Amino acid sequence: MKTRLLRDRKAGALTLQITPSKHELFEYSQAEWLKSGVQHGFCTFDYRRDSATTLYYDLTGLVNLQTYLKAAISLSQYRVLLVSLANVMDACTQKGFPTASLLCDPSLVYVDAAGTPRFVYVPLSGMAEKSENTPLSLLHYLSSKKHVTFAVASDSSHAAALDDFVSRNAVLSLSAYRSFLSSEFGSGITGLSANHDGRENASFKAAGNTGGMQYNSSQSQSAATSPVAFDFVAMLRNAPSATEVKASQSVAEQVRNAVGGHSPTAAVPPQAETFVIPERISKTSEQVVGATPGKATSSGGTTLLGSFSATRPSQPLSAIPAVPRAAWLVRLSDGKRLRLPDENRSVVVGRSTTCDMQFSGNSNLSRRHAELVREDNTFTLKDLGSANGTFVGGRRLATQEDMVISANEIFTLADETFQIVFE
Repeated sequence: MKTRLLRDRKAGALTLQITPSKHELFEYSQAEWLKSGVQHGFCTFDYRRDSATTLYYDLTGLVNLQTYLKAAISLSQYRVLLVSLANVMDACTQKGFPTASLLCDPSLVYVDAAGTPRFVYVPLSGMAEKSENTPLSLLHYLSSKKHVTFAVASDSSHAAALDDFVSRNAVLSLSAYRSFLSSEFGSGITGLSANHDGRENASFKAAGNTGGMQYNSSQSQSAATSPVAFDFVAMLRNAPSATEVKASQSVAEQVRNAVGGHSPTAAVPPQAETFVIPERISKTSEQVVGATPGKATSSGGTTLLGSFSATRPSQPLSAIPAVPRAAWLVRLSDGKRLRLPDENRSVVVGRSTTCDMQFSGNSNLSRRHAELVREDNTFTLKDLGSANGTFVGGRRLATQEDMVISANEIFTLADETFQIVFE
């Protein structure tokens, strides 16, 4: 295949153009899946099939990974790089598409404004395999002190651990890699992008040799004036895989789901049965609510063990309301977490002491940065006019714009990455 960068300086557009070589065949099913944008983590894609096949990848607003790593990064940024690779590999594996078509050469990996990698997947078969273009080689690159510098020197221990993992595995196993991520960064590792909506609903056209993929959100330019017009639909929500869900669950949750026959990817997680514990109402008489004197108690007034009348709920289980799941807002850079309210009300997140959820120590966060509104087990995130932005799925929210996020979904406030975790 041949690669070429098309830059339109007037429109500010940048496009990667790939044309297959003589022995490479176009894979239609892979191209249509990639074009639909159903899976987050890949560069926006389209293709043309006239006399020859041409593939287009929109790189507008992205920066090359090598350039991105010239500056020192935080541990949370490093974590996003590693988990994102696992996510795109998982997406390819689930569809039965070869990960060999994933371009992992650092010069062909890009990063968006939120620090999330965007990968180029080439829907061609018969490509020559190159050792420097594999996921394992990318991990080797990310484990090297020559290429990665941490803002906090002690965080380099994670790169050393990655180097040890790469050295021990001549062939990269996705399950082994997931296990490494869980052990290195904690059991809360989940699909970083699996829950993201692809809310980039922009329309653009594939230009000729002098241009690139140009965004045209106003649709003021007629399709007839461009060589070929492309209308991109909004990306669809993609639920997390069972492996990702189970990685975020406690052992007790996994056992309860297994015994009850509940799928880990069910839309509504099963709630534990709630029982009403009888309360002692009189110390002098030592009576217990629900106990029948003379039947289930001894002569001394002590309730006998195993007494049904003393331990049964005071009302039918069906009438007992489910206790709301405890939700926590976690800052991934240092693990600090604050309890979110159980009831449906809003909280303000920011740096100020007047905020409901205060996260100090980073001046890039605005004093009143964003607002979270809980509705059952989902949250609505709204930007409050922050200086450095609120990002969901790599997209920056406009001031006062809100977006629904779900459990374990990761979002960014300024340069801090957060996650809502249920326990």
